[in-house]
Amino acid sequence: MLFTLKQIQQFQSVFTFQQYLSFIGAQFDQNTIFYQTTLICSDNIPLKKFPIIKPSNFLYQKLFEKKKKEENKHTQFSNNENNFQNKKYFLGSQKLILSDEMETFYKLVGEQNIEFILQNFKILIKEDLNRETYIQIWGESIMKITLKIKSSNQEKIGRQQILYCNHMSRQVGFFKKNFITHAKKEIIMRNFIPKESITIDMISMKATSNIFDQYYFEEKFKSQEKQELRNLTQKLINNMQKFNFPQAFKIFVPLPSNYLNLKKEVYQSIRQKQYPTANLYDEIYKNYLTYNQVISILRNFLREIIPINLFGQQNLYTFLSDIQQFIIFLRFEDQNYSDYINRLNVFSIPWMNSYFSKKKQKILISKKRTQLLPIFRFLFQQIIIPFLRHNFYITERMKDDWKLFYYRKEIWNLTIKLSLNQLTSTNLKFISPEKITTQYIGKLRIVPKPGTFRPIVTYNRKSRISKLSLNKKLLDVKYVLRNLRSQQLGFSVFGNPQIFNRLEEFKKLWIKYQTPQTYFMSMDIHKCYDSIQLEYLLKFIEESNIIQSAYVINKYYLIIRNNRQLKISKQIRDLFNIYDRTCAIPINNSQCLQKGYIEYIQQNKLAIIVNLGIQTTITFSEFLLSIKELCQNNIVQFENRYFIQTLGIPQGLNISGILCSFYIANIEKNLTRKLLGDTLIMRLTDDYCCLTFDKQNLVTFQFEIRQIQKIILEKLKKCIASIQMMIKHNIIQIKRQSILNGLEKQQIQKNQLQNPYLLKRKIANFKIKQTSTYHKNLVLIFSNQN
Repeated sequence: MLFTLKQIQQFQSVFTFQQYLSFIGAQFDQNTIFYQTTLICSDNIPLKKFPIIKPSNFLYQKLFEKKKKEENKHTQFSNNENNFQNKKYFLGSQKLILSDEMETFYKLVGEQNIEFILQNFKILIKEDLNRETYIQIWGESIMKITLKIKSSNQEKIGRQQILYCNHMSRQVGFFKKNFITHAKKEIIMRNFIPKESITIDMISMKATSNIFDQYYFEEKFKSQEKQELRNLTQKLINNMQKFNFPQAFKIFVPLPSNYLNLKKEVYQSIRQKQYPTANLYDEIYKNYLTYNQVISILRNFLREIIPINLFGQQNLYTFLSDIQQFIIFLRFEDQNYSDYINRLNVFSIPWMNSYFSKKKQKILISKKRTQLLPIFRFLFQQIIIPFLRHNFYITERMKDDWKLFYYRKEIWNLTIKLSLNQLTSTNLKFISPEKITTQYIGKLRIVPKPGTFRPIVTYNRKSRISKLSLNKKLLDVKYVLRNLRSQQLGFSVFGNPQIFNRLEEFKKLWIKYQTPQTYFMSMDIHKCYDSIQLEYLLKFIEESNIIQSAYVINKYYLIIRNNRQLKISKQIRDLFNIYDRTCAIPINNSQCLQKGYIEYIQQNKLAIIVNLGIQTTITFSEFLLSIKELCQNNIVQFENRYFIQTLGIPQGLNISGILCSFYIANIEKNLTRKLLGDTLIMRLTDDYCCLTFDKQNLVTFQFEIRQIQKIILEKLKKCIASIQMMIKHNIIQIKRQSILNGLEKQQIQKNQLQNPYLLKRKIANFKIKQTSTYHKNLVLIFSNQN
């Protein structure tokens, strides 16, 4: 660590206590490990020595006096990053400086020297002699946060805005509340002009004026350029008002020929109060629009409304060609405005200044591109995105690699009616807005799934009082539950690291037994979240001894050395990866409370822990009350209606997954028979994976699961099974160099090379390990014996 910190440009002085004691000429034991491992470092202060004067008090008295003086100089610490940089002394882990070793060091160096160190240096102590982990116990943060100012050219469009709009209108076109109707209302209110007397030109002039105030006021246009741009914008708005939306939709994206039949079947299914068949769902899902259809109508719309002189003939053609990427990108992909601006020839835009100089070409191009930014921001935020949101429902589908599917709103409305009818008959109950007492309301959306649908609830809406979303409010509960991941919760695994560790152990046995025949079975818990009984969940938590009586929630920075080579004049961000972490420490764990963190760090990795001094507490009763109130008052909004969940726990919360694993782990305790031989069983939330060398073990495990299901049904006396297992695959023999479906590894890699999602991210061919599904994990383990 000493050698690494010396390579960082911002540190002028980095020494050990041993080197400092030798520098001032103090008499000490050279073999003391504490002096050899404790580091001091400073940004711009070199070492100095003062006469060694024997201290007249203890170190804790000196620090107490210093802390009292500093209270008037520093404001109370907050979450603001600038305050964090100005705050000099940390609350967390500061007690570690009050040790016997530090007291001895204080007596060796004397009053003036210790004063010099405390004022100008950071102190890092080694957390464990067997690990290269250090804790900063004094001084300004070793990590000075430097906020990177994003260039305006890298501004994101926010493509995710086009997704999941349930708004239904009788007419295609735009929302009733848009910048054109807003301008019309302003004319009526301010000028007292009757609606009949308002012309298209009057609306265009007012809308143009508003656009210039909102989008163009920051940019410096010359007077002639501004006038021409104003005329072109007014012409664009005129063209929008004249555009024939119904005719364009009939030509480019017509409703399917079987729409009326589908509508009739849906309404008949609802009237008869029958569950819709899988064929009906699949038939509706088939009627999505192709990318070419959506691109065609969008291009036609933009071609009709955008004046040629706004970009120029060739530039307009380039923009209309590039717009297809906005449609065909995957779920989480986004674009910058610069992706479109940089493709244009700025010197061929008619209304811009035609001045050209080879010497100043780069400067002129940069200036003109900056002028184009607010124009593209207006086009996307006020025209393109609202056009797609109003006329199409855009969503991903299960098991389709995050591809987006575009549905006409009329078609999607059939899906909404079917799914809502099914949900209200099982798990949701209508509630009037007047009876809602909670501030946190989830938003429900439907994701298509073969033969059915998957309800997704998100809790991103902020409370009007606390200004926090429900997920933010439950963060302390989440940190407490996160500690359960280190416990043995039945067959639970949490994430790829645990999955691969267990698979690697099983692979060693496989090789040890000379690669015997291996059998695999996977199972799924049907409607897992909806089937959880709240009374039993709370009972399991109360009776469990895993959760302690109280926790301290501590925030800290974890700074871990990366694999970059050491070079002179490096920044700390170049040599270390910095993570913002929060942990829940049991209040009876005094050792972890002093350190301020609970985390396993590899022994061969250099790491620094910097506590932020932000600590809160949560008791077991508060923890239990939060879960109880949440599950009993789970309100979700679907379109304009509100529902209360009658069964199960919410799915979209940050604590739902671990609560579900905890619940099922307690049910798994009922497994009375031990499986013979070497068998690996893993469960990721509600998905089971079983691997064994003996086929009979899988049969035994399946029988035990069936027995548990019968016991639970008898106890609960519910018509909904709490752990209804759905067997996905039969018992399949795994051979060397093959996967479940019999594909060779080379064939799997060939299929990956045909996947544009994997190709674009350069993870095709040999990056199978990055996927999280059991099937592909098994390829890694069993396809290569070595």
